[in-house]
Amino acid sequence: MKKFVFVALLSFTFSCNMSAQSVREMWLNMPDSIIPYLNKSLRQECIDFVDMNVKASVKNLFQGESIMDTLATDYAHIQLNESSIMEMKMFPSNTGDSILCVVRTFVGPARESEVAFYNKEWNKIGEGLNFKKADFMSKPDTMDVKRYDELLSMVQPFMYWAKLSPQQNSITYSMSIPLASKQDKKDVEAISKQIKVNLKDLVVKRY
Repeated sequence: MKKFVFVALLSFTFSCNMSAQSVREMWLNMPDSIIPYLNKSLRQECIDFVDMNVKASVKNLFQGESIMDTLATDYAHIQLNESSIMEMKMFPSNTGDSILCVVRTFVGPARESEVAFYNKEWNKIGEGLNFKKADFMSKPDTMDVKRYDELLSMVQPFMYWAKLSPQQNSITYSMSIPLASKQDKKDVEAISKQIKVNLKDLVVKRY
């Protein structure tokens, strides 16, 4: 009887491990079309370097440098190139299935992000939220409406970016302030705010 229970427990554990996807596995199985200049061979090379505890830097197919600087069971951070960052976060859905959030942030004069959600087969099942400028700004009681509107108009063009939490199943959105002067940027930042959202609340399509 004890032997039967032990074998059953091993079988259950094995099946759970087989069904639970890690970020490592998702990174390896990622379609080449998502990052055409990092094929599976190069992605495997990144992981091999991480496992060897050395800098996970590879020369991508565009002859640039790509660096995987963080790899955990449910989170990864990759510097794709000089102007692009990728984050991946695995989290459980309300049904218990694993969902992957991918954030690609383009770093120029100002940051802007694309957020997408995928199931374990890399089928896209959702995307990030849409915001207005006013969502990121809060008028102090001591500020008159005219000044607030002036600061609001200084945010041009309107751009925002996202950052995944390595420890929590959350994402934080921040507004970029691309073209304002140093003083105007300081004034806008003084009344701006970040928006933190639970990842489960961001999946707009269930499967």
